[in-house]
Amino acid sequence: MMFLKKEVIGESMKEMTLSQSTDIKVRKIMARSHMNANRLEEAVDAYAEILRDYPDDEEVLLVLGNLYLASGDSKTAEKLYRHALELDPENKEIEQQVLLAQSEDTEVQPEPVPTDPEALARLLMRLTGRKVPITEKEMVRAASLLQDILQSTSPAQMVAEHLDDIDNLLPALIEINIRQARADGRGDLAKALQNLQINIAIQLESQKSQAVAQAKSPENLEPVVKPEVPAETQIRFTGRVLVLVPDMYEIPARIAMLVTGLKQLGCKVKISNQFKPEADAVADVMIASNPHLNPQMMENLAAAHAAGVPVILDLDDDFEEMPVTHPEYNQKGLGDPKRGRAYATALLLAKAITVPSRHMGEMLKAAGHRVFYLPEGWSRINRLWSKPSGPRQAVNLGWLGASGQLEDLFEIRRVILRVMREFPETQMVVIGNPQAYRLFDALPANRRMYLPMVGSDEYPYLLGQLDILLAPNRKIPYNNKLSDRVLVEAGVKGLPWIASDIPAYEEWNKGGLIARSPTEWHTYLRQLIMDHEIRVHMGQEGQVKAQTREYQYLAMGWQQIIEKVLVQQTSQSTQTVSIRKTSSLFPMEGVSA
Repeated sequence: MMFLKKEVIGESMKEMTLSQSTDIKVRKIMARSHMNANRLEEAVDAYAEILRDYPDDEEVLLVLGNLYLASGDSKTAEKLYRHALELDPENKEIEQQVLLAQSEDTEVQPEPVPTDPEALARLLMRLTGRKVPITEKEMVRAASLLQDILQSTSPAQMVAEHLDDIDNLLPALIEINIRQARADGRGDLAKALQNLQINIAIQLESQKSQAVAQAKSPENLEPVVKPEVPAETQIRFTGRVLVLVPDMYEIPARIAMLVTGLKQLGCKVKISNQFKPEADAVADVMIASNPHLNPQMMENLAAAHAAGVPVILDLDDDFEEMPVTHPEYNQKGLGDPKRGRAYATALLLAKAITVPSRHMGEMLKAAGHRVFYLPEGWSRINRLWSKPSGPRQAVNLGWLGASGQLEDLFEIRRVILRVMREFPETQMVVIGNPQAYRLFDALPANRRMYLPMVGSDEYPYLLGQLDILLAPNRKIPYNNKLSDRVLVEAGVKGLPWIASDIPAYEEWNKGGLIARSPTEWHTYLRQLIMDHEIRVHMGQEGQVKAQTREYQYLAMGWQQIIEKVLVQQTSQSTQTVSIRKTSSLFPMEGVSA
């Protein structure tokens, strides 16, 4: 009986250790993410919270030690380094850090508790340039002003008369509330007010720095002689665009957004599946979407070229590297001789090529083509993007068949099943691929769901059925040139994700976690399932970045590309056309010609 009890205790201890290891690993990832994005306040707070919970974590001791050393507090830094050295006495690098801290002269008083909220506030203020947090004199002035306002017969008028004083004393006024919150036992409120106080202090210092820089700027000095600068004629392209598609009944979402966006910018846009010389020769430019999918379109491209209409070729996938096992290879791959010839002809006839993947563009650039990177986006015209998901009890893990292949999902199938056994409140949702759904036949019927793929209008509804998006991809040439579309769309819906380390996903890297091994897939899945707050935080991060991909912004990118192509066209035909020259909204170093 005693032996059984020891076994049970041993298993419990093992589970607790695993849970702690998972927790600290993900928290460090979040802290590093804040640091890499220059969110210093969030990073310091995250590292301090880890050290409070795990006071013997060597890595975090060194990170906080480095921050204190950078702020000028070498004594506190030395204390943190010495603690780390006690944990790893043979580590020569830590010994060097201790010696470095000892060699630094500092007038800053060491912190008794480096993770104390007030110590962290002082650390942040030194790191961001505010040398003195708040003096007692400021506190007395703030308290006196606050008392005068409260006792005044007309508080509103009193506030209006002392706006400048209130601005200057705002950090001190908040400090009074922080101290009161602590006295009342409201630590959560005190922490929130402290973050506000730090933000205000940083903004005040930033405003002062900007004012000094502006006063010293040569632009603010009156010139002896004002130069006469002729006004440059600027013309924004609002001409005629013919958009050619292989099938009028299946217009890609990328092209539909292009048409709507250019129209809103004042362009005259016609969408068709053929070029009619008698009517369409007046077009300023043609944008042809994947014309090799309908080899008969080559005649249209040749006719446009003969009529002097420049062709921009838009390729939304890497057809050259598409594997024969891809579900769309028979319809889009280059194995068919007609499609292969049509693809090669389209590349030759195009004045420029637009692609949604930077790495795909680099491949085409290396082949000698003029390429522009124009990423994938979304349109807020579709109200389903902003419609919140309904409440549900289960945590839905989801995979989209359109974003990868069956083999990609199979790579992490065992990890998913393992995690779902550990967490009975989870459900697996497979979208668009019945074969992928059958990979999870081992699960009970009430813990798996299949949703068929729908049109672009209803597509946001499908994403709304998920709580965590899974985007696994094998390291093969085709996947390495995929676009970041699926992560952008997840961001729009505020949906956290876990994805493989392919280039486009690592470049986007907002709103989720990059998993480089089955172990990391398991760790991250566990943490996101357990921690609702992290899911919300990541979803919000992705949502903010996704706003830069709204179709109106992308339409301006198309407009600029058209202008560049027309500049080249007119230059080659020795005509003079004055067109506004602008830099690309989405520059691709070494790709756009």
